Amino acid sequence: ETEPNVLVADGTSVATLTVRVHDANNNPVPTEAIRLSLAPPDNGVLSAVTNNQDGTYTARYISGGRAGTATITATTSNNVSGSGQVNLTAGPSVSVQVEVEPDVLIADGTATAALTVRVQDVNDNLVPNEVIRLSLDPAGNGILSAVTNNRDGTYTARYTSGRRAGRATIIATTSNNVSGSAQVILNPGPAELVQLEAEPGVLIADGTATAALT
Repeated sequence: ETEPNVLVADGTSVATLTVRVHDANNNPVPTEAIRLSLAPPDNGVLSAVTNNQDGTYTARYISGGRAGTATITATTSNNVSGSGQVNLTAGPSVSVQVEVEPDVLIADGTATAALTVRVQDVNDNLVPNEVIRLSLDPAGNGILSAVTNNRDGTYTARYTSGRRAGRATIIATTSNNVSGSAQVILNPGPAELVQLEAEPGVLIADGTATAALT
């Protein structure tokens, strides 16, 4: 038995392990030598085992730094085994990465880019349970869709281009106010209008008078 059976993968969280050993008639066996092992072997630390002299044996498990599942196996001197699991979850968000594909769009109000946000804790575990807020700078130069949580530490959305050429910065912020950003370059579309101005607009037809064209 593990209590609790869910820990943060931070290298410090602790669970109490209780091993119960019985014979064929369900009598407690108080004189066993219990060996503990861990899989994966490097994702946490197991303490020494205490014999409580009543058929139960206790120890402690200190979490590793990788999110996932740790399996703890107790083995008796005659090689009878039992196991329990601890679920190791990611810690608080400390890093946000934003990717935009493509990162160059036409500023036509219809071109779109896919946004991918990756959130990690201090041990580089992906954080799957964040609430991501997206914002745009400059505000109003495009549209951001709702965010989809992919349940694996990544979050996706779409950006629809604005109509002003330049750069748009997309900012992703977690519930604990950790942010990351990426930029989209908005290029002008195809030419549709040409204006020509002459200053002055009237010249003497002498072959030497000039006007500036803009």
